[in-house]
Amino acid sequence: MYFKDTSGKQVLNAEMVVGGDRGPSGTNTFNFTAAANIASIDCYAWWNNSVLDSLVISYIPTSNTATTPNLASQQPLWNNGTQIVTPGCNYVTSASYTATGVNGTASVHLYFANAAGNRVGDGALTPNINQPASGVYNFPTPVQVASIGGYSWWNPATLNSLTLTYLKGQ
Repeated sequence: MYFKDTSGKQVLNAEMVVGGDRGPSGTNTFNFTAAANIASIDCYAWWNNSVLDSLVISYIPTSNTATTPNLASQQPLWNNGTQIVTPGCNYVTSASYTATGVNGTASVHLYFANAAGNRVGDGALTPNINQPASGVYNFPTPVQVASIGGYSWWNPATLNSLTLTYLKGQ
């Protein structure tokens, strides 16, 4: 099976071998490495005839977004790190944040992690003393964000706000 997008570009080549020593039927699950817009699927059977009994495609809807409440109101940041736990948004699309330097220019970094602790994105700002800076991190595909590690290198900072935009109902 060749999964293609609206331009006809192949985004996944899914192969399944059945029959002979492989058994009369089979079931496979194929995962895309990134979100893709599927417009068509070309199915072929080589050598012998076969029947595609079923094809199920799971997808993530791309509308109906919502935002979390402010997750970090006036949260102090320094080089020892601060962990911020999210309310369990499964498909986060972006993060918006503001920070202010406390006693000079700070280098604020936010590390977004999934439930397994793997980093799924990071955002950065360089706010000055008493001058808030704002940033937005857009995830390449919707991801689970379970926690955020907040750090400020060189000088301390205050994380004034942090909100996540996620797919509603997910």
